[in-house]
Amino acid sequence: MKKIDELNSFIKQKGLEFGEYILFQEYIQEKYDKEMEEHVYKITKPILGIYLGSFVADQTIGFNYVKWNNDKHTVYITNEYVTNHPACKTVDQVDTHVEWNDFIDVLGRWKNKPNWKQIIKAYRKQTL
Repeated sequence: MKKIDELNSFIKQKGLEFGEYILFQEYIQEKYDKEMEEHVYKITKPILGIYLGSFVADQTIGFNYVKWNNDKHTVYITNEYVTNHPACKTVDQVDTHVEWNDFIDVLGRWKNKPNWKQIIKAYRKQTL
């Protein structure tokens, strides 16, 4: 496996803009293996998020994002003027990723919401 420092591709992403869609996986540090003398990481499933901006945190950087919810979670309104109009999508919380002990691998980024074929293509391009 690659060294974990090489997997940190968020820092390598240039020109990320507010509102861009990013597909990424997190490498979350779980424990230290004394026999192998290295950290053990848990890899999350791919996350599709909307990038909200970067910030400086202590001696490292981080970014805020919102996980993209499926369109099936949209609230629809119906009244005498409008029929089944999407009112809003639910956003549970703004998530934060800080490049301290955990790392991410950005698999893809798009200006507009990607379709499932674009997501699958970006996921399959990863080189692990």
